[in-house]
Amino acid sequence: MYTGEDRQLLLDELVSFAYEQKEIVGFLLVGSGSLGFRDKFSDLDVLLVIEESDQAEEINKIFIKYLESNKTVLRHKTYRHEEDIFVTCFFMGDYLNLDLGIWSLKKLRATKPNWIVKFDKTGGIEKRLSQSLASHVPAVIQEVVHDSISSFWQFVQNAVVAVNRRSYIKAIKDMENIRDHIIKIICVSNQIDHDYLKSIDALDDPYAKRLQKTYEVTMNKESLSKALYDLVILYFDVIINDKRSPEIDTYKTELLSYIEESC
Repeated sequence: MYTGEDRQLLLDELVSFAYEQKEIVGFLLVGSGSLGFRDKFSDLDVLLVIEESDQAEEINKIFIKYLESNKTVLRHKTYRHEEDIFVTCFFMGDYLNLDLGIWSLKKLRATKPNWIVKFDKTGGIEKRLSQSLASHVPAVIQEVVHDSISSFWQFVQNAVVAVNRRSYIKAIKDMENIRDHIIKIICVSNQIDHDYLKSIDALDDPYAKRLQKTYEVTMNKESLSKALYDLVILYFDVIINDKRSPEIDTYKTELLSYIEESC
């Protein structure tokens, strides 16, 4: 099992190797490492910034070869999100998980604060991150709310039907879909994006504390119906922070009435 020292050693080696590559103009420490690592179980998340978009695939191959030649790599898998945005996940021989991202300079944007710039050959990466972060969070919140609200009633309906059928395990699963939407909106509002499921417990947020209460259920109709009712209220309280309208208020009233009359 890896130690904090092992993790730091790998980070230092990656920074040194990356600096030698002329195509790489920046190296960022992201994830929990940008906050000093949460604990000894934290993995290592890094981001390489390349000068030109067409260099991404080749740089990804270079780092896979480097790690396989110099370290024990048990498994690795590459995800290509765009032409010039790669993420390769490595499961190392000491069980450390390394997520190595590659972004072109023109696509670089901060998805959360506190990213640490380990080196910057351009002299402008810090400014680019700050500017992109200022516009990123509101846009993401709006997108998340928009994506969830149109289908939210379906999750509620599924949970109500499951409760009425005494299919309590399915009802809990359907309610978990509702919680996922709530968690994502809470975390994005707190400038936490892709790793929101890992971060929710660390948030000192009144909505997160209310969410905790909805897990305190008994496997019966009365308890699950109350938890579902509370989840719907919480969901709308969360999104009203960002978007309030008569339509939203009507939507909330309709769904609460549906639960009251059906359960």
